[in-house]
Amino acid sequence: MYKSYNNGNYGFKRRDARDFNETKTFDRNASIRLKKDDGSIEQMTYGQAEKLAQDQGLDVVVVNEKAAIFKIGDRKKEEYLKKKAQKEQDKKNRENARRSEEKTITFGPNIGENDFNTKMNKAAEFIEEGHPVKIIVQFRGREISHKDTAMSTLKPMIVEKMTAANAVCSKELPITDQNHARDWMFFYVKSKAQAKEAV
Repeated sequence: MYKSYNNGNYGFKRRDARDFNETKTFDRNASIRLKKDDGSIEQMTYGQAEKLAQDQGLDVVVVNEKAAIFKIGDRKKEEYLKKKAQKEQDKKNRENARRSEEKTITFGPNIGENDFNTKMNKAAEFIEEGHPVKIIVQFRGREISHKDTAMSTLKPMIVEKMTAANAVCSKELPITDQNHARDWMFFYVKSKAQAKEAV
């Protein structure tokens, strides 16, 4: 019987999980699973896998540490591709985080038509870039007493602009805390999936 990879007979000096494919001392009698090019798995000892790799001028490379799965390949090339893929994933994650940053558009109920269109066009740009957009209509002083009348006019205008931008409204509610005197908030996102997440 082969020695088990998972009962402590697979020995090596490990510094960091990221460097797992670097050259180390392995128990050549440890039982491992070798993944072939066609995707099939063959049970053998590490020493047998090492011999196959040496015959091809290649290395035994870790595929899955916990499952004791290895493959034959170029260790340096594998490490290069792994690091390259990680850098690309990190870059993608940073871009996604930046795109998902919430943006806020604010204006009062007496905003002029040109200013309103400018604000809505900016909101549409944010939506297109993937940002969730919070649109806040701010009411101050005497404007508060005419809030319902103002919203009956502004709401259809906001909905029309955001619908044209293919945006989905996930929330609509008044803001009544001490820092906002009867403001009205719309929360728009780019897709229905984002709208469900925001609820």
